Amino acid sequence: MDAEKAKLFRMYAGEFLATFIFLFSVCATTLNTPILNIPTIGPIAAGFTAFCVVFCFGGHFNTAVTLGAMIGKKMDVGTGMIYIALQLIASFTAIGAINLLFPGTTNSDSLMVKPSASSSNVAAVFMEFFLTFILVLIIFRSAMGVQVKPKIKSSNQNISDKLTDIDTTDKTIVAIEESQSPIETAKEYQSRVKAAETRKNHAPLVIGLTIGFLATMGGTVSGGAFNPLRPTAPAVFSLNFSYVWIYWVGDCLGGLAAGLVHYHMFEDNN
Repeated sequence: MDAEKAKLFRMYAGEFLATFIFLFSVCATTLNTPILNIPTIGPIAAGFTAFCVVFCFGGHFNTAVTLGAMIGKKMDVGTGMIYIALQLIASFTAIGAINLLFPGTTNSDSLMVKPSASSSNVAAVFMEFFLTFILVLIIFRSAMGVQVKPKIKSSNQNISDKLTDIDTTDKTIVAIEESQSPIETAKEYQSRVKAAETRKNHAPLVIGLTIGFLATMGGTVSGGAFNPLRPTAPAVFSLNFSYVWIYWVGDCLGGLAAGLVHYHMFEDNN
């Protein structure tokens, strides 16, 4: 296997494993919550798992993130579609493993995500939209990497010769951050480089904390999925698709909106 094929294999294998580990962990915790009797164990487990997965594999493990990456020009459509296919396969594999390992025959029903009885479907869609928008925008500003390049020659140094690339854990994603001021000194440029490095280095922690606090926000309205994969596989195994559309509509629109906002507001695309 040549270097390019090996790189693609690692990237796609990492996406599959990241999705499987994340969904298996979250769903297993959901089934164990009544036994553990810790009300906040779900958000804690989701946040910790996200931290570990991002740190070790990078990846998206969320179709809304992949859609945001495509529309925000961090990933080409072909690669994005392969990611989505791998995410779906991994999610079905995770729920299948849950059903095999956990006793009982109602695991898929127990893992269903749906709006609360006191909430409307419209409110659930909007809640999922906002939760996913927050998550994907934060991912854009941290884990999707920043390539910092100087804007202009300073009076004492040609900083354009010091272009610094800050790679991401997911090599298919590169963001470009440029400020709009007409003049930048070498010191100001290096300051932006340092800030970008800090965001990139702390991305696993930032994403884990974000998923943790978001998981505490939507439960009484939409169930708080902010990932269309989370309700889809249990729905397929249970053959109950009554509410799945809420999460594909709300979450995917939230991811797309975050990609567009980041591309047009936080990047200089001229």
